[in-house]
Amino acid sequence: MKIYLLMLVVACCVEPPPLPPAGLEAASLETSAFAQNKGGEKIDLGQIDSDLLSAAIFHETNKRRQIEGLLPMLDQPQLRAAARMQADIMAERGSVSHVNPGLVGKETVADRFLLAGLTPGFSAENVATTFGLKYRAGEPLYTREVNGKKLFSREKNGDPIEMHTYLSLAESVLNQWMASPGHRANIVSNARFLGAGCQVAMNSLGMPVFYCAQTFYTPPK
Repeated sequence: MKIYLLMLVVACCVEPPPLPPAGLEAASLETSAFAQNKGGEKIDLGQIDSDLLSAAIFHETNKRRQIEGLLPMLDQPQLRAAARMQADIMAERGSVSHVNPGLVGKETVADRFLLAGLTPGFSAENVATTFGLKYRAGEPLYTREVNGKKLFSREKNGDPIEMHTYLSLAESVLNQWMASPGHRANIVSNARFLGAGCQVAMNSLGMPVFYCAQTFYTPPK
């Protein structure tokens, strides 16, 4: 299976606005603390914590910005809603895209921002898929069933491949985005706010695959 990722910049970059109120910065620190404290848990497909997964991607994104000497982006609930909206659509359709033909009101990134209640001065979106297991495309893969459960291993009858933790899945998808110049440009841009969301689906082999989206936003001047 191929892993796909796409990016879209909707408007040209603008100068970042003045720093937001301290309350927003405090809430963003809480989001990162939540990811750090709980993100080491393995993902349970029967009970996925969507808020924790969003927080893990938010936290990992700001880690990459810190390495670049950049200010952290701030958490934004409306942006999370826009990101999750697209993640849900991609998982349902089984494809990675910025455009959703036929979904009135959700067809474009601009539509989804508007639906989330945002009018941006700058906006962008990154989307991608990543395996739910700690597996990379091209590695050997064997499947078998044990007690009615499908297992995946790198060797015949070998140890099952482990499920990602919330933080390791975030690291996996950020590795993809940072390796792509266009996606990286969004991550290190002057956007002031960030939202993230993922949704799981099963590929043709029955392996869990997460469809993830990042949304970037700076309000108009």
